[in-house]
Amino acid sequence: MVLVGQRTKIKNRILANLAKYGAPSGGASDMFGVRGRVLLRKRADELPPETRYATERLMEELDHLDEEIQGFQERMAELFQPTRQLELIETLPGVGFILGVVILTEVGDVERFPSSSHLASYAGMTPRVHASGGRVRYGSTRSDVNRYLKWAYTEAANAVTRMLDTHMK
Repeated sequence: MVLVGQRTKIKNRILANLAKYGAPSGGASDMFGVRGRVLLRKRADELPPETRYATERLMEELDHLDEEIQGFQERMAELFQPTRQLELIETLPGVGFILGVVILTEVGDVERFPSSSHLASYAGMTPRVHASGGRVRYGSTRSDVNRYLKWAYTEAANAVTRMLDTHMK
């Protein structure tokens, strides 16, 4: 989770460097995929020398983080053998092996929650409710929740919104 957050920050910094000097960051569906990396390297050549140097170092750091994340994924695959519960949870849209393992380990025995509302609240997926004088206002989600579970559900929801032609979007 931490490494993925760092990777996102680096990607955003690279795109900000390009945007700052008017180098377009479009042209590929994934600017950090194989085709997108070729475009990024070409566009980095258009940057001033110091910014190009910093951007190239950020690209190297991004490659290193990708290797580290891959290592964690391989380690998780070794430690967590597929179970029937994991197979079932992976049928949820946007949930793969990694998120499935996080959800299973953080929820534990689902029977400990009296209802789905209690689980949603524990996971931090319910908004704050401010009610007074017959008026109800919903605020942001709580921060004092199981942050790993909240992260996993949020990542799954983000993955679903990126899916094309889906009724869940």
